[in-house]
Amino acid sequence: SASLNAKMNGKIAVRTLVYFLLTSLFNAILGVALALLIHPGNSGIRESMGSSTQTRAVNILDSLLDLG
Repeated sequence: SASLNAKMNGKIAVRTLVYFLLTSLFNAILGVALALLIHPGNSGIRESMGSSTQTRAVNILDSLLDLG
């Protein structure tokens, strides 16, 4: 890149920046669309699938053993 002229370096820099911005925009839109489609954290969907979690009392020993 150092041997190229300034005009060519500018073209490469602009193309790289445009590519980066377009792919970032696409991935942001895709992430929002998937979040709207999947509804992560929605307990209504989890209950309809039948995979609910059971609550139980947690003691200090459980908390310490989970650290490792």
